[in-house]
Amino acid sequence: SAVNQWLAKNNFAGFDQSFIDELKKVEGTNSEFPVAVPYDLEADMNTIGQLYKKPVSVFTNAGCYSACEVVTALLKDSGGAKVWTEDGTTGGGGANNMYQTDMVYYTQTFPNSPFQALPHGEQFLLAWRQIVRTGLGQGQLIENIGVTGDFLAPNTYSDFRNDSEQQFKLITAELKARASLTTAP
Repeated sequence: SAVNQWLAKNNFAGFDQSFIDELKKVEGTNSEFPVAVPYDLEADMNTIGQLYKKPVSVFTNAGCYSACEVVTALLKDSGGAKVWTEDGTTGGGGANNMYQTDMVYYTQTFPNSPFQALPHGEQFLLAWRQIVRTGLGQGQLIENIGVTGDFLAPNTYSDFRNDSEQQFKLITAELKARASLTTAP
């Protein structure tokens, strides 16, 4: 895309070099997206190993976005946790967002920047990088889809009145059942 080509040519400040290299690979092609680029080097990942050996559950809902969604996906995709949801999935944000006015600010010193101020101080959010899942969710996007729960714990009137008591009873019973199947370290 024109934005990818511009970013690759101008060595967009703040991007990791591996990200810039991937942008350069798609420059001049019809590809809209470069390949997935990890945040961390593989050699630096999983150097400690698993420390907590008991069952883990994550309880979330469709209001879960950003870091909430990323952590939920990481725990599920690593096999480290089961996901309980009120709504079936998390919110489906899954992309890094930036206000268009911030893109104008960060690129103002670059020649031929495609980002220009909008009239009357208008602005919008621009999604500029999608999160691609790994592990059990290999290749799946979070954006527009969310993280699908393993179990559903719908919010009832009773839960609303009693601080999610019935939902937590469901989750606790499932955790106890999984705990009885595991052996202590």
